[in-house]
Amino acid sequence: MHPGKTIFSQIMNHAEKHRFDVIVNKYKGNFKTHKFSCWDQFLCMSFAQLTYRNSLRDIKACLTAQSNKLYHMGILGNPSCNNLAKANQNRDWRIYADFAQVLIFCARKLYRDDNPFSVDLDNTVYALDFTTIDLCLSLFPWVKFRTTKGAIKLHSLLDLRGSIPSCIIITDGSVHDVNILDELITEPGSFYIMDRGYIDFIRLYRIHKSFSYFVIRAKSNFAYKRLYSSIIDRTSGLRSDQIIVTSGINSKGNYPEKLRRIRYYDNETGKYFVFITNNFEIPALLVVVTPLQIEHYITLAMEESYKIGVKPVNEEIIKSVISKSINDLEPRITRYGYNVKTLSNVLNIRPSVIKSLFHGQLSPTQTHEIQNEILALGISL
Repeated sequence: MHPGKTIFSQIMNHAEKHRFDVIVNKYKGNFKTHKFSCWDQFLCMSFAQLTYRNSLRDIKACLTAQSNKLYHMGILGNPSCNNLAKANQNRDWRIYADFAQVLIFCARKLYRDDNPFSVDLDNTVYALDFTTIDLCLSLFPWVKFRTTKGAIKLHSLLDLRGSIPSCIIITDGSVHDVNILDELITEPGSFYIMDRGYIDFIRLYRIHKSFSYFVIRAKSNFAYKRLYSSIIDRTSGLRSDQIIVTSGINSKGNYPEKLRRIRYYDNETGKYFVFITNNFEIPALLVVVTPLQIEHYITLAMEESYKIGVKPVNEEIIKSVISKSINDLEPRITRYGYNVKTLSNVLNIRPSVIKSLFHGQLSPTQTHEIQNEILALGISL
């Protein structure tokens, strides 16, 4: 047997224990604790997360099955159901909330040179969205959502360089999405991508005044006045790139400065998408790329969830459908609104040939010919 460290202990070496100890001392997490420290609790719960344990008894049974190896994993205390239950119930949650920020900061450094977009963009890009988690009202009476139903909302701010959540806020189901914008501390120069549920021009103007940028889908009844239009390439799917001002009764005063309105036609779905942003420098197509890319992967995840009968869509399903390399040929073409079917129709090529192109199975001559035809559509390779 290999005499070195276990795989689990090697993984946990990336967690900075000295930073964890500083946080524990700040909140006095180990006060009057001798047998099961906060670090033991963190290791046990991390092990449970990595190995998909679903109950305290399951955690205890799995760990104690090889109790002679617990020391080598770094667990010095007894991982009994009683110790785990009391630790989870009584210890200050802020210990792990603060330490999560430490781990997120370490992870973001690993992905800071990654670029998930088809053009150079040095700014940090965040995607803001939420998911509703249904709960039983009789067991969780504090999460009132409807008369006979309880729910919480999980609001996530995702850093698209590495898909790392930089902020997670949990509220009850009755809190409207737009209220979360009051909780966020925006970074100057960063982009925030949101759905139309987050439209509130007072809050958007606050983001603008903090020297940050937003990209958000416009509502169908959005009232505006066009000042002038820019020249566009209609072969890329763009239909308009305009500088506007709001003209609604309330929005006119809530956002007194200019905005940029971009209208895009998606060949795959046959739908039109309208986006508004306060950035006037980046290419219009880049504004469209990220929301469509996110929508594409969410759709794939929902289809996969339906096929295997899992509800709701969980993290494992989303990871299974996202390409490991976001800059491969197929994801890049997807950002422009094309897929195998639409490319086959536009280029008059069999779908099997397009699939072979994506997997690098064509001859160099044939690959070069098809790539030239794709470039003629205005798609940057």
